Amino acid sequence: MTTILEQILETVFRLEEHQGEDKVTSLSDAIRHNIKPGMTLHFGEAANAVASEVVRQFWGKKPQFTLVISMLGEQMAVLIHTGLARKLITGVCADYHPSPSPSYIIQRAHKEGVLEIENWSLLSLVQRLMASALDLGFMPTKSIIGSGAADENKDTFMVIDDPFGSGKKLGAVKSLNPDVSLIHGWVLDRQGNTIIALYLQGLKRPPRLCHSSLQTGFLFSRKARMASLPSFRSAK
Repeated sequence: MTTILEQILETVFRLEEHQGEDKVTSLSDAIRHNIKPGMTLHFGEAANAVASEVVRQFWGKKPQFTLVISMLGEQMAVLIHTGLARKLITGVCADYHPSPSPSYIIQRAHKEGVLEIENWSLLSLVQRLMASALDLGFMPTKSIIGSGAADENKDTFMVIDDPFGSGKKLGAVKSLNPDVSLIHGWVLDRQGNTIIALYLQGLKRPPRLCHSSLQTGFLFSRKARMASLPSFRSAK
């Protein structure tokens, strides 16, 4: 029996011939074809289905990933717990659910010497990714100047003079270029155009638009390959 969501997918999201390539693929195929050992992987918030599939496919294989995660949460910790990562680039070594607290998984891996940690502030980490997205070599910042993170990251952070002659000092963070970004989105079409977050002014929770909610994800690589990853979960 055709469900409401299947009807929506075959009507609203069907591509006409002139609209280009249909990029929808299965989650397992998307990971298999795009993720390789030794890669630097950036995980956005709530990209849990993708993280779980990475764990399934690389369990026991020691792929030595470098993970870029602003704040560890939910399934992201499993990537470290299973020994799939050799390095973590992050802004907070903590879990945020059910409440913010230090991550025992990160602590243990670091103490055992199996995980290298590169610390940044949340702002400076995002600015490094912004520099990459804008195809810039670096991004100016006022964050982390005079901090321990500045001392630890001398290869990717420096203090410079304002080039416009104000006499002030600025921080400069080097661009960070992940091989693949794995992102959770609310909804996307078959070409990969994605709504990452809805603008819900004054609302604490998303509205219930129908009986079930459509959840999607996509991965974007530096070679501009994009794969849509549809998945479904009943709304509560």
